[in-house]
Amino acid sequence: MADRVGALLNASKENDVPSIRRLLEANASPDAANVINQSALHIASLWGSMDAVRLLVGAGASVNAANRFGATPLHCAAQRGQAEVGRFLVQHGANTATVAGNGLAPYEMCADPLLWSAFGSPRTELHAAAAAPDPVPALEAVLASADASVDSIDERGDTALAIAARRCHVPACMLLLELGANMDVLNRDGLAPLHGVVALPLLPLDAPVGTPTRAQIGATVRLLLDKRADPNCFTQAKGVYSSGSWERREADGSKSVVSSAGVSCLHLAVEASADAPDVVELLLDAGAQLDARSGGALATPLHVAIDLGFMAIAAMLLARGADPDAGNRDIGADNSLLHSAAQSADMPLARLLLDAHADVNKCGKGGLRPLHMAARSSTAAFVQLLLDAGADASATDARGKAPADYAAANPRQAPVLELLRAACSGPAPA
Repeated sequence: MADRVGALLNASKENDVPSIRRLLEANASPDAANVINQSALHIASLWGSMDAVRLLVGAGASVNAANRFGATPLHCAAQRGQAEVGRFLVQHGANTATVAGNGLAPYEMCADPLLWSAFGSPRTELHAAAAAPDPVPALEAVLASADASVDSIDERGDTALAIAARRCHVPACMLLLELGANMDVLNRDGLAPLHGVVALPLLPLDAPVGTPTRAQIGATVRLLLDKRADPNCFTQAKGVYSSGSWERREADGSKSVVSSAGVSCLHLAVEASADAPDVVELLLDAGAQLDARSGGALATPLHVAIDLGFMAIAAMLLARGADPDAGNRDIGADNSLLHSAAQSADMPLARLLLDAHADVNKCGKGGLRPLHMAARSSTAAFVQLLLDAGADASATDARGKAPADYAAANPRQAPVLELLRAACSGPAPA
């Protein structure tokens, strides 16, 4: 009997129809399985042995048999992207909603999203209509059906609104919103419709037809905000939580670490802005929090702008009241952006921050102030800038060292040392 089972499984793998037929005629069970309950149909599905699949199903093999890991033949077909097998199994009663032991439905085991429909993904006509070249009449036709749900999700977890919003089709968005579409549904990447729009690259106005322009992106953001989309919603990582990090299971069972850090719409808009202020201003006008912290680096939108060199955005955020003294995990929670500017001798950034009333004497990690940082490696011009802004040349750090002590330790900082000593001694007597 064991030999007959092994022969059937091997023939199913090799798509050897004559051997399968001979074994079945000899009373081999079409549901014969190995020690992990992997049936002949599992194996034929995994290897894309289409003729074997047809023969086994025709002989009564169970299309919904589960192996030890809870996977059905449809899971196996999806894992290898065997689309023809998947369509056949679905047509013959395979349950597309069965969740295997890894928590995945069959289509989620497939690495290629373009093939997901073959394995029973929940994408509906509504989602296809939202992505149509002329979506409004297509949506109206689908939504006329009593069975259509305006908030149904597709394989990516997107609603029709999310799809229409990312395409910046304002009339389609308006139609869906008038029908009660929910703007707070997060897709599998943890993004709400508003996140998807503000994160679109802001392309030049002469972009090719079909590519959203800045004006179209702005109009879509304005519509969502006018309809009370939350400008302060954060992205949420979705996956498998494991020891303080998040992991996403891939189709082959491997895991890839994804950030658990949530970021706000304003963070995304700044990052996608290319230093253009339009979408950022829309969010701020709608009440976006200037100093919202990202979940991982604890960065504010101002940190993002400065890290990317978007100084026009940085100036706008500061003018709106962003905290110039906020630290983060990269520069140090107790340090400020002025500490960072002092370390790199970035005069334009320092001037921008000082004009925004950054604390020139902010005590950072280890009691270091920006002047301490500048004394170690910055230029005399930078040190003079800090002194002119009121930096205290006599302030000491946690080890009792003044800025001049740091300058004295570096022979190349002789001009800086001279400045600091002069500042400590005060003006010459009249």
